[in-house]
Amino acid sequence: MRRSPDTGTLSPDAHGALDSVLICVLAMAPAMFPAGTPRVAVLACYAVMLVLWVLSMLTRYSFGISSAIRFRAHGVIEMVLAPLLVALPWLAGFAEWPRARAVFVLAGVAVLLLGLTAERLPERDYEIPDEPPIDRGALPPHQGP
Repeated sequence: MRRSPDTGTLSPDAHGALDSVLICVLAMAPAMFPAGTPRVAVLACYAVMLVLWVLSMLTRYSFGISSAIRFRAHGVIEMVLAPLLVALPWLAGFAEWPRARAVFVLAGVAVLLLGLTAERLPERDYEIPDEPPIDRGALPPHQGP
């Protein structure tokens, strides 16, 4: 993973890769829950995975498909989401299930660390341009027929 030499934080590309890893881990986590784990824990796992996936897809970085959310806003959303993830087992009533509780506490810590280590460069340094590419086959206006 590429780290910024001057700030020691993760680049948007490294951050996006780690976001993707976390999303995959959350998708597979319910398979590790023991029989009898409350359904709300499984559904919460998939809901959090979906929220993180949508956030990634809407973020303005190379892992996103839209530029609706700036990278800095993505980091702020993660910072707000992290404590909610840690508290979710107690809020949803499945804290007595150790594996389910551990998944959400660890996911919350991971999201917090991702938010804290996100690169804080000026937006222009890693912004994906909004303008369409230049058509290289077109003649300049002054060289018309």
